[in-house]
This record gives sequence, structure tokens and C-alpha cells, in this order.
Amino acid sequence: MRLSEKINSIPSDYPISELNQILEKKVQVSISWFGKRVVSIEGFEGTVTIDSIGKKYLNSSFSQKNRGWNKDIDTASLKERLGYYDLWGRVEKLYSDGDAVLGKTWIYKYLVWMLEFSPYCRHCAGDPAAIIGMGLDREKAFEFSKEKFYEYWPERRFDCITVGEPSSEDDWLDRTRTATREQIEAAITKLGKSISA
Repeated sequence: MRLSEKINSIPSDYPISELNQILEKKVQVSISWFGKRVVSIEGFEGTVTIDSIGKKYLNSSFSQKNRGWNKDIDTASLKERLGYYDLWGRVEKLYSDGDAVLGKTWIYKYLVWMLEFSPYCRHCAGDPAAIIGMGLDREKAFEFSKEKFYEYWPERRFDCITVGEPSSEDDWLDRTRTATREQIEAAITKLGKSISA
């Protein structure tokens, strides 16, 4: 099967487990003749751009629900959150490996800066290399509403000290709490495999 067909066939509702399975195989990062970072994966024919994997990841329903201001952060299970977090690291490594390979080519010095130049914020424009490379959204996998956070970890209720009053009812910092990876893993172990947020 062609790698591009496999990537395109993964449903957007929850591609995390399938992408994780694919990226567990031997992955080879290279540069195309046009200066694009591409990957080939053992067991598949052809290559795909790293951006196509990054877009599939960022267009997952989990990512879309947890990005932007209108967040639906309590719908994902703890296992989904952990899978999303781990896959972020794998995709981020593809980009860093691609940058390392690209930096060794003549294309990098003469062509890539023209292809990738952008007069606007690449992160704001939705460029997966910028979003994943900056790592700003990765921790959002462990973000919960205040109520759901205290439901999972009631002993942590007084860990967060708020100074002053929130500026409005919509103050995001007052409405959310972020767990650690260790807390997520402990909750999965404690509550069993049937837990869902």
C-alpha cells in the first residue's frame, strides 16, 4: 500500500492510535528535489511530506476541540490525552530530523528560505511545522476544566493559589487546570481502563 493512501485513509475523528502505530515502524526522513521534508515508512511504498502527517494530527477531532478559545476540553478520555501527547513528540521528532537532514543540503542554503519565507506568523496561519515545532499546544492535552480536574484529583484542590479576582467570568486561567503526565498515568492506573472524560 502507498503511504499517501494510508495517511489519507485515516479518519479525522481519532487518528492518534493509527498514526502512533504507523510511526512505531522504521521511519526514514529525507528531502525531496523540491526542498520538502518527506518520510518513508517501512512496509509502505512511496513518501509523504512531514506536513501531511502534521496536518492529519492537528486536524484530529481531539486537536480541534482543544485549540482556540472555544474549547471542549473535557470530552477526551485520559488514554486519548496521553496518546495525543506522545504522538506530538513523535511528529516533532520528524520535523527536527527533517531540519537536520535539510541543513546538510545545498537546497537549504539557496532555496528553502524562499520556499518557506512568510511575512506573517506561521503558527497563527496554521503551519503544522510552526505549531508542532513551537510546542505551545502540546500541554493542552492535559488541560481540564476546573471541575473535571478536581473530580480526578480532589486532593489537588488547594494547590493552585489565585491572587486577586478573575477579570471576568470568561477568565480562562481561572476556569482550567493542567495535569502532569504523572497525574494522568496515575489516574489511568487508579481508575482502570474504562475511564472516559
